[in-house]
Amino acid sequence: MAAFSLSQPWLDGLAQSDLDLPAATVVADALPVVDRRVGLIGGMLRDELRSGTHGTMAGLELDSLLNLLGIHLIRQYGVARPQKDLGGLSDRQFRQVRDHMQAHLTLGVRLEDLASLVGLSSSQLLRSFRRRTGTSPHQYFTRLRLDEARALIVNGPLPLAEIALTCGFSSQSHLTAIMRREDGLTPGALRV
Repeated sequence: MAAFSLSQPWLDGLAQSDLDLPAATVVADALPVVDRRVGLIGGMLRDELRSGTHGTMAGLELDSLLNLLGIHLIRQYGVARPQKDLGGLSDRQFRQVRDHMQAHLTLGVRLEDLASLVGLSSSQLLRSFRRRTGTSPHQYFTRLRLDEARALIVNGPLPLAEIALTCGFSSQSHLTAIMRREDGLTPGALRV
């Protein structure tokens, strides 16, 4: 395992120079448990750091890999930094919604129930949630389900069909279709 920390000023600079964005924030809550591309780039970074080569080419390669990682994170999980007056969910409200979603992965959740939980109308919750996470409650809930499925696939011996049902997908083929759309790989490929 390798841990990398990318500072906010560095991400902002990358967003400005390479993506023509004024600034970028990577939403940590949007990151999946397993992102194959981050794993590949992270492994290449780790290997380069372990090689002990400190020449100009090694420095350029490290910079290139870090930029590649940053651009991927911004494109996949980044949002424009919200302004203070937009009124997103508070930390407490967000935790309540996230915890409720997590507790109901198998059964599903209704927007009205989430809104009631935090004392907002459905439309207020939709706007506030999107400002907080950069995604809709439905998309976020699907990501939570996928995160749980990925963890079970990687860490356990359960059959894929059972994992799909446990995580709230209607079938193994439904899980496969969603995972292929979101991650570009199938549950079987992840298990290997």
